[in-house]
Amino acid sequence: MRFIVLTSFLFLSALSFAQEEESSWSLKKDDDGIKVYTREIIIDSPAEEVSENQLSYRGIVSIKSDLNSFLNVMRDVPNFDQWLHNSYDPSIVEKIDNNTRVVYQRITAPWPTTDRDSVLLQSLEQAGNDYILTMESVDHDDAPESEDYVRVPYYSGFFFIKPLSTNELEVTYEAAFDSGGSVPGLVANLFIVDVPFYSLQNLRAYVEN
Repeated sequence: MRFIVLTSFLFLSALSFAQEEESSWSLKKDDDGIKVYTREIIIDSPAEEVSENQLSYRGIVSIKSDLNSFLNVMRDVPNFDQWLHNSYDPSIVEKIDNNTRVVYQRITAPWPTTDRDSVLLQSLEQAGNDYILTMESVDHDDAPESEDYVRVPYYSGFFFIKPLSTNELEVTYEAAFDSGGSVPGLVANLFIVDVPFYSLQNLRAYVEN
């Protein structure tokens, strides 16, 4: 029941965010048909130490694919590391239904920081002709914290999938997070642009090829 309530809240939040004006965002990169925006936010994170410079990112790209093929990629958690930037060892911790699951993944962090890991509740829902894959950090007994990784204490994001035609989609990837631990400002600023840019670039190549 807790997961059902959470996914419903995330769906409504993602739908609202996806309809926001882009005037509140700052364009940081426009290359290879991909636009990446960032903005400052205030995160209510459970971490003991919260990053001073908290940002969220939004990446937008058009992908040549039919909707069903693309949604199958979004459901294929074990292959997320084929396109999600710096992600490795993704796995399903708990499958709630065909469109809702708890997933675990590890994230390669640039030197000198320690690799991260995260546990996310993912839910794929339909909004009219569009689809939203929401992602929110959760705790799960089957994915305890490890001394080898820094657990991401807060993550909230989504993929907003909008059909432009029968064989073309506009995909928006947006997230806000606290990476946990200590992260140098330069690393954080690079990360906030590289993750959406290369994830969408990889996703487009993976889907179209």
